[in-house]
Amino acid sequence: MKVTCSPEQQSKVVVVTPRLPDIVDRHESSSLVPSIERLASRVARHAPPDCPSAAKYCSQGNGLCIDVADQESCSGRTVHELCSGDRCTCCMKHPCSDTPWPCENQHGFCLNLMDRDKCAGRAVDALCHNTHCTCCVKEECSSWTPPMCLEVNGVCMNRLDANRCFGRLAKQLCNSRHCTCCMKDRCSDTPDSCLRENGVCINKMDSPQCYGRTEDHLCPGPHCTCCKKHRCENTPRPCSSRGGTCINIMDTCSGIKVKELCHNYKCTCCIP
Repeated sequence: MKVTCSPEQQSKVVVVTPRLPDIVDRHESSSLVPSIERLASRVARHAPPDCPSAAKYCSQGNGLCIDVADQESCSGRTVHELCSGDRCTCCMKHPCSDTPWPCENQHGFCLNLMDRDKCAGRAVDALCHNTHCTCCVKEECSSWTPPMCLEVNGVCMNRLDANRCFGRLAKQLCNSRHCTCCMKDRCSDTPDSCLRENGVCINKMDSPQCYGRTEDHLCPGPHCTCCKKHRCENTPRPCSSRGGTCINIMDTCSGIKVKELCHNYKCTCCIP
């Protein structure tokens, strides 16, 4: 018998699609269950294996566990026994610890091809004498520091050199994703222990600008050092004849400074 529904009745019809467990329960004795089991088995065989990348014995050898199907992408050697599971193998990455001259001459260092995304610059494969290695030529960041970094007593540096920052990092203040702004701690308070040595406290990153010798323990804070300024006690005739006195380059002068009129590179002639 054919049943005809009016348009109003058709709008009220709700089609219910039973969930898979409901189907199995209702047709337990049918041939559907074996077919589902075969499907589950097939999915399990092709599912990605559980290869923990930080397996203990594998990671100790600078390795990571990968699918055996991907072992051709391993830049090193594979050791199957160091990872659990039949479909996992340990890729022990080549250390690339030696940096040959062609790479070093570009101010670069060699790293494993699998770590090339960690290079804060450009990777040049041909400069390392190993097929597993690439030369990471770090981007030069300190040559130009934008005002927004300078305003917070900062300097842009390559993010790979972040451990050399004696202060805090703010990567958004530099104009490259490979660079970060090192906001140097200000060492403005100079204790008497440093002053008595004709010194001034400066950030350790500014040590190359110290015209004297540095001594860390005379200033508070792990990021500060005491710059014991060289005493410019002798004023040669070229400076004195112009009414000047030799002072340390770091000292202030109420007139003009003429560096060439003093014999020591740490001194300059201050002419009022």
